[in-house]
Amino acid sequence: MAQQGIRVAICSNAMGKSRAGHSIAVKLEAAKRHGFDGIELVMECLESHSESEKFASYNSRADRLRAAALDIRKSASALSLDIVTLNPFGAFDGLAKGEDVEARLQEAELWLQICQVLQAPILQQVRDILGHVDLPNVRHCIDTFHIAAREAGDPFNVLSPVKADGVARLRNSMVEFSRTVKVSDIGYFQLSDATVADKEQRGYPMRDLKQPPFMTQSRNCRIFPCEHGVLPVLEVAKTVFEMGYRGWVSMEVFHPGMWKRDPG
Repeated sequence: MAQQGIRVAICSNAMGKSRAGHSIAVKLEAAKRHGFDGIELVMECLESHSESEKFASYNSRADRLRAAALDIRKSASALSLDIVTLNPFGAFDGLAKGEDVEARLQEAELWLQICQVLQAPILQQVRDILGHVDLPNVRHCIDTFHIAAREAGDPFNVLSPVKADGVARLRNSMVEFSRTVKVSDIGYFQLSDATVADKEQRGYPMRDLKQPPFMTQSRNCRIFPCEHGVLPVLEVAKTVFEMGYRGWVSMEVFHPGMWKRDPG
């Protein structure tokens, strides 16, 4: 598959949380104004847009979401912005009851319908599955934070946020990745770094002291690359670009600052 030039996208909730009053319309305008080529649409932004008065005439949540997705797609298109993807479908693993599994499968079907409306590709992350599926729209989604954090990070360690052997482990992992994955199998590249997480989650808008340390860091401490983060995310980026990747690159932020109502 031929590689295109690098195009840069931004995650929609990296421009402010919907529940803090940042509308998707304003965020699309901001993305265009600041030179982005597309956005990664997050479900909470779509949900918030679907709850506006504009879609009050629709009887069901599913109908409102589909209509809101079409509206966002048209708005993005008018600004010459592409919608690269809908954020990953979650809360499916670990379900024990059949009715819970069925409910999530129904929700997944709705998400697929929304992806079709948005005309966004559906991407897979698991290398082994790629070989079995062998379809052009099922490819890797590479995320610098998740790779660097898992291989090298120590989320709550202020003095040593990267483990002693972390960089070496990460480099070995990326060497293996570059040898076993074809660049044509990379469909999407997400860039973000992180600061050290607070174990007590002080000042975090959505505190959950039971969640894993990496989840605390992921949900509250992620910043743009080269903004004084602590993870070796550039090791991941260097590998991917040296492999020859020239597709979509999306920037992500998950940070308490996104909850501020300051329109600036």
